[in-house]
This record gives sequence, structure tokens and C-alpha cells, in this order.
Amino acid sequence: MKGVTYRIIGGDGREYGPATVDEIRTWITDGRVGSQTLVWESDDGEWLPAARRPQLRWDLPRNEAPPVVAARDAAAAVPAPIALRVAAYLFDMVAVGLMVWLVSFPWNTQLDALQKDAMETLAKTTPDLALVMRFYAMVLAFHIPVSLAYNVGFNAALGATPGKLLVGLRILRDDGTRLTFPRALVRFAAESLSLAPFGAGYLLAFFNPSRQALHDLVAGTLVVRVPTGLGAR
Repeated sequence: MKGVTYRIIGGDGREYGPATVDEIRTWITDGRVGSQTLVWESDDGEWLPAARRPQLRWDLPRNEAPPVVAARDAAAAVPAPIALRVAAYLFDMVAVGLMVWLVSFPWNTQLDALQKDAMETLAKTTPDLALVMRFYAMVLAFHIPVSLAYNVGFNAALGATPGKLLVGLRILRDDGTRLTFPRALVRFAAESLSLAPFGAGYLLAFFNPSRQALHDLVAGTLVVRVPTGLGAR
């Protein structure tokens, strides 16, 4: 086993290593590695639960409590690439926009007229700000409920929005467990912090090793990439 190195996916969804087999055994003793912890070995290049690694199997606790995360979910806990998050965001933005258009269709004539008036008054030296605010309030009255239903509904039910599922992403809590409805709701509310000012909160994902944006840090969530062949349960 000389020269063989290992990596693990911790309970926080982050990758740790490289480490020797003796170091992994120490992590088992410390409670950092359980039977369902995903362990990568340099010899075979595969992510397998620790219980399926013969060199680790007998070091694992015999009466270990059932894991809170299944092996397939733990395997997914690799921080999502920024490019895939952007692609998913754009897809979801278009999908939400289409849904808003469908929901607001019966009022499209009134909304178009209000938008025209708002744009015209903005071009004036002294614009009617009350009119502009009324237009944006109408838009938000449709957009927020649709966006909430779309994001919270899909995230809580499937662990990701359609855009994220399309590119193989999932959302987990930062302890590696599946997203719950309350946590999905908190994440949606916290996203307003990432949007203001000027989307600065999203930029944190570029510098954070776990690729967490501001709303992920506030809600305690991770956006992870699902390896090929795995999907939402």
C-alpha cells in the first residue's frame, strides 16, 4: 500500500486529502469517517463507501448508527463548477419568466400600458416616481410568488431546480443531508441578499473553496455536482 493516497468527502460536503491509509484510520477513530463516507483511492481512482474498502472495513465501528446521507448523496457532494451554476441559473430564469408570462397573461394589456407609461415618465425631467413604483410593484406581485413556488417547490421536492437537474447539480445542507422545505424557504429568502447590491453576493462563490454564494452561507447549503449515473432520489 506504499505510495497509495486517499481522499474523502466529509460530512460538510467538502473533499479532504490526500491522506495515507493510517491517517484515514485515525479519522475513523476520530469519527470523521463512517461506513458510508465516500473514499477515493489513487490506485483505482474510484469513490467508494469506506465499508467497501477492505483495508478500512475492519477499522469501522461495528454498531455505527445509520448514516443521515446515503452513499449516492455523499458522492454528489463535490462543489459545483461555477459555469454549471451559471448555466442552471440562466435556464431557471427563462423558465420562471415564461411561467410569469403565462400567469400574468390575462392582465398583459394593462401591464403593457402601465409599462409604456412608466418608461415615458422616466424620460421626463421630473418623472412620476409613484407611477414607476406602481409598475414595478405589479411586476413583483407576479414574479415573486411564481419564483418562490418554482425554487422552493423544486428544491424541497427534488433537491434542485430543473435548471440544476439538467446540468447534474443538487443542493444539500452543509452537513451533507438533503434539503428540507424550511431550509429551501430560507435559502430563497436569503437570495435577496446575494442580489443586492448588484449581485455581489453571488461573487463569493468564485472565491469560496466550497463554491457557496452569500445565500448558501446564510442558509447553510451547498450546491454540488452529481457524478454521471446518479440523480435525485
